[in-house]
Amino acid sequence: MITRKDVEDQYFNLYGKSGLPSTWIFNAFGPLAVRFFVDKNGNGKLDPSSEKLEGAMFHTTAENEAEIAKGEKLNMGNSHGCIHMQPAERDALIGMGAFKAGVPLVIHSYAEHYGAP
Repeated sequence: MITRKDVEDQYFNLYGKSGLPSTWIFNAFGPLAVRFFVDKNGNGKLDPSSEKLEGAMFHTTAENEAEIAKGEKLNMGNSHGCIHMQPAERDALIGMGAFKAGVPLVIHSYAEHYGAP
């Protein structure tokens, strides 16, 4: 069972502040995790009978969110298979509308190039 002291200790470890945060900031995937799916029939919707959300997500980490809040250099550690993003990258993509429902995501192979090779 997590105690109030556990939360206070983690808040101090991440942000160097005593007390409790005003909102929950300890999500392993940061404040937003975006999942996606392969649209097999091209209708722009998740069809539960034939499609499923992928396990991978676009996300930041609680540690990176704290680093940014404190004005520190980001330490982008290894990911566990997701698309690990910097908080500023996430915010820019949100601002562009990239994570809105129905916006297509195209993943290219390493062999593909933009423009002339």
